[in-house]
Amino acid sequence: MLKFMSAVFIFATIVQTVVAQPKDTIFYQDVSWSPDGTKLLLSRLDISGDIYLHCIYSVNSDGTNFQKITDGPDDVWTSWAPDGSKFVYASKKNNNTDICLRYLESDSVVRLTSDSTRDSHPDWSPDGSRIAFVSRKNGKSQIYLKDTSGSNLSMLTGDSVSKENPRWSPDGKRIAYYGNVEAGHDSIYIIDADGKNKFTLCQGVWPSWSPDGNRIIFTYNDVIYKIKIDDTVKTKIIDNAYFARWSPDAKKLAFIRRMWKAEKGWPVKSAVFIINADGTSERRLTPE
Repeated sequence: MLKFMSAVFIFATIVQTVVAQPKDTIFYQDVSWSPDGTKLLLSRLDISGDIYLHCIYSVNSDGTNFQKITDGPDDVWTSWAPDGSKFVYASKKNNNTDICLRYLESDSVVRLTSDSTRDSHPDWSPDGSRIAFVSRKNGKSQIYLKDTSGSNLSMLTGDSVSKENPRWSPDGKRIAYYGNVEAGHDSIYIIDADGKNKFTLCQGVWPSWSPDGNRIIFTYNDVIYKIKIDDTVKTKIIDNAYFARWSPDAKKLAFIRRMWKAEKGWPVKSAVFIINADGTSERRLTPE
């Protein structure tokens, strides 16, 4: 929970008018498009008094058929399999967070990691063979790769910088992620899937590839930008927003917007929106 709350403070920075706290606070933490673009997975934290419940929901891209698909109490960070029949996510059970695989048709769950350290932020490779994820096996959050069968574990990164949010490129050759260089300074990196040719792209968090693999969208100071992989110029897309993901056809973006925050920055209430990739025709996806 401490790690989760630290992530919240990264993007909870815009000063807004403080209003009375809602009776129940709903906070969406991540979004993930299905491979065919018809559905999204959302991880959602419900806060009611002293009760915290983190579950995964699904919703059609037109906002219909909104439903809870895991019971928590701490399920988050989703990524679809390329065939759309299952997804991976981080789940905390018995005071330990591991990577789990859930089949949508049968609701059966397979645990892919069983470490004594926290494993999170999984992302399925485009060819369906491997999972990239973050683990604290060596004390700091580093990126690891593992076959979807749960075998052949390898460490991709190993320097002193803590890593988060690995995302495979569409061709499966590279991985984007962000790391904390020093307090208050997060940068986005790109590295080959074999651990070579790492470079710094720009400052920011929550990187996500465009379907053609030529651009990255990311969050910086609660603004969503896009940048070409071979460029240094970023273009603003959406204000007061974070954690954007491109639709598979590249025509739309799903993102999260904070709707309310406490005077001290926590708790936070948020909602998920969809917008055209050029920044027009914004609409709310999640219920009021």
